[in-house]
Amino acid sequence: AQGLPLSSAGRELLGEASPWYESWIEHPDADDPFWETMRMTDALDRCNVPVLLLSGWQDLFLEQTIAQFRHLHDRDVDVAMTIGPWTHTDMMARAVGEATRETLTWLGAHLAKGPAPTRPERVRAYVTNHGWVDLPDWPPGTGDGVLYLQPGGGLSAKKPPADAAPSRFRYNP
Repeated sequence: AQGLPLSSAGRELLGEASPWYESWIEHPDADDPFWETMRMTDALDRCNVPVLLLSGWQDLFLEQTIAQFRHLHDRDVDVAMTIGPWTHTDMMARAVGEATRETLTWLGAHLAKGPAPTRPERVRAYVTNHGWVDLPDWPPGTGDGVLYLQPGGGLSAKKPPADAAPSRFRYNP
């Protein structure tokens, strides 16, 4: 809200019928009591049915979706999550095929009378330049490693030859 004309831009884009947007902009701190009535913690505490959460890496609700996943997972609720290469609104357009497939598979596994396909893992995420990966949990496990700059600009876990020409790059954030 400070330094950017987000309220007026929202009014120009959405018109006068968007007081909710301006109230959101006026409360940028997630810990602001303003947001308390919108938190889903009580509902998540009561939930005892299987839940499929769908989000995207550029979804404005991604952080909330991940928090919901963790909360339900910690309560041992049957929960799964898919994070795709889309925004929140893309799920209704660009991602409709993937989102529908995920949802129907989930519903089939939990509502069908006979055997139904199940997810290979609890979490499915899209990794840029790699594609879809299935993970047992979120956040995924991590590991430390050392990578060395290689002649020609590549990276490798192996040290470059001692007589290799130096690799150079310009760091300009």
